[in-house]
Amino acid sequence: MNPDWAKTSNRGNIVDTSWNVNEKSAAYLCTPSTEGNESNLLWAKNLDKTKANYVIGSPSVEMYCDSYNGVGHPGVTNYRLEAQYRATNVPGYIYTVNGEKSTISNSDYFTGDNTVDYKNYGSMYCGKDGAKGEYYWRLASPSSSTSDSMCSVYGNSANLYSNSSNNLLGVSPLVSLRSDFKIQIEK
Repeated sequence: MNPDWAKTSNRGNIVDTSWNVNEKSAAYLCTPSTEGNESNLLWAKNLDKTKANYVIGSPSVEMYCDSYNGVGHPGVTNYRLEAQYRATNVPGYIYTVNGEKSTISNSDYFTGDNTVDYKNYGSMYCGKDGAKGEYYWRLASPSSSTSDSMCSVYGNSANLYSNSSNNLLGVSPLVSLRSDFKIQIEK
């Protein structure tokens, strides 16, 4: 994750007025739920200290893309999704599809319809129960589109896009499991 948002000490105090709204939102989502701050974080209820070290509000766009590109996507078009940090007057990320600006959307801030697999892996990357729909969440990364835009996953159109940090979207908590945790697969 970009250290500017994962460690606020690299960028100054999060309440510093030089931060854009999207940077503050990213820092908030990257804040781990640990001893003492559970009541301040919406995703704290996902922390079971017997199984996990901490929980953050959502994965960063880099984490999302690395995970997405690390597995195959049978039965759907297999695009390689990437996010690139762009330090402009609005620091944040842009998207690429197969290493280039999306020819589907012709935009840096939107990958285009049906570029994200919503069918496989229990719809872990997009959608719900193998279908598209009103399922979307914010990623813990600012978009360079505008000073209040965040990277997001949009289930209606199965894509990555940029959306205002003021819109009410869900989060997808990311749990850091303890090294001694034993995974149990239920059938």
